[in-house]
Amino acid sequence: MKSLILIFSAVLLILISCEEHGSYKTANESDQDTIAAEIKIMGNLHDTCFLNLYYKDPGAYVIGEKLNSDLLGKGKVNSSVPGDYYLDYDFSDEAGNQSATVTRTVHVQANSTDFLIGSYDVACTCTAISVNTKNLTIAR
Repeated sequence: MKSLILIFSAVLLILISCEEHGSYKTANESDQDTIAAEIKIMGNLHDTCFLNLYYKDPGAYVIGEKLNSDLLGKGKVNSSVPGDYYLDYDFSDEAGNQSATVTRTVHVQANSTDFLIGSYDVACTCTAISVNTKNLTIAR
C-alpha cells in the first residue's frame, strides 16, 4: 500500500511541475495556428504600363499554408490615364491570422510612339500591283 501511495504521489508531482513550467498544454492549446502566412509578389513590386495598353496583374502567392494560394491584387489600373496606381494583396487564413498587406505600384506613362498619332496620306508604290492612293489615320 505504501508503494502505491508513493507511485501516485510521484505521478501527481510530475503533472503539477509540468503545469507550473508551462510545458503541459491541452490538446486545443497545442493545435492553435498563430502564425500568419507570407505573401510573395510575382513580377515587379514597381511596374510600368504604357498608355492605352492592357495591364495584366501578374498576381502574388501565399506561402506558409498547407496549399499555396494565388492572389490577385485589389485595385484597378486605368491605362488610359497616366499616373500611379496601387494593387494591394491581402490574405487571411482559416485561423484568422492576417498577413501583412503587400502593395504593387503600377506607373502608367505615355509611350514613345505618341508622335505617330495623326492622319497620313500614303501611296502604294509597289511595282507588282497598281498604284493607288490611300488615306490612313492612326488614332489612340
